[in-house]
Amino acid sequence: MWPPICSRFLSSRLLLLSVLSLVGCTALTVNQPAPTPTASLKTAAAAAPSAQAITLNNQGARKVQKGKYQGAIADFSQAIHLSPQFTEAYLGRGIAYSMLGKHPAAIQNFDQAIQLQPNFAPAYLNRADDYQQLGQSQRAIADLQKAIQLFTTQGDQKNASLAQQRLALLQNPGQPNSPAVAVAARPTPGMPTPTMPAPVEPLNYEAALASHLRKVGATMFATYWCPYCRRQEQLFGAAVSQLNIVECDPNGTNAQPALCEQKGVHGYPTWEINGQIFPGMLSLRELADLSGFQR
Repeated sequence: MWPPICSRFLSSRLLLLSVLSLVGCTALTVNQPAPTPTASLKTAAAAAPSAQAITLNNQGARKVQKGKYQGAIADFSQAIHLSPQFTEAYLGRGIAYSMLGKHPAAIQNFDQAIQLQPNFAPAYLNRADDYQQLGQSQRAIADLQKAIQLFTTQGDQKNASLAQQRLALLQNPGQPNSPAVAVAARPTPGMPTPTMPAPVEPLNYEAALASHLRKVGATMFATYWCPYCRRQEQLFGAAVSQLNIVECDPNGTNAQPALCEQKGVHGYPTWEINGQIFPGMLSLRELADLSGFQR
């Protein structure tokens, strides 16, 4: 199972759609496919969301960013009620359900988005994560392969590469000398993934590990809006101030987006340890093993 990563989707068709996924905090541009030549103007007009639906959708997206998932679901549901063919609202509601761990409900919403728009790559990408969370690896692989195909066809190579990376992690979780090793030590398949790992180390362990990570030059790449980045920081408690954390969003404080781009960081959090890149939230034990920390 791949590590928790945040993804943010931006839709060019809407005034604003900025939502997060369990599989990733990555800036994604959703390009809407051009209508087919046979589509009538009446059909196109009927499918277009109303201005009020767009407002509700954007309001829901902002609530997802703030971790207010129940409120976001309510907003997306109202948007769908007003505009039943609002594909992005189904996507947003699915993501909110995912963040609450309600994977069957999330899949139902991604199914609806795909039914409305079969070439909607982000829905496949997100649905793959929920299938994986439910232990349905083959379905997750199929969705990732479809997402790669669609992103590539639509000229979105960055997100195609992101999907390829996740597919590799899923198909080869224990490949030697690969960043995939960092995500192999996950909970037993079929067991629920805890929101926050239970503290099992001595109280001063976090501070010692944080100090060690700083000494070896380890860097955590994050964004201010990514919930998994906050969870990663919370693992260290007060010792988080000792970590070297780079803000990747240009709108964040002391942001260094050029450095993030240079390092090839497209999901958050992402760690750089001893010159290797490890995407996703890692446990303290994994960080200790990867950095050579010993007590």
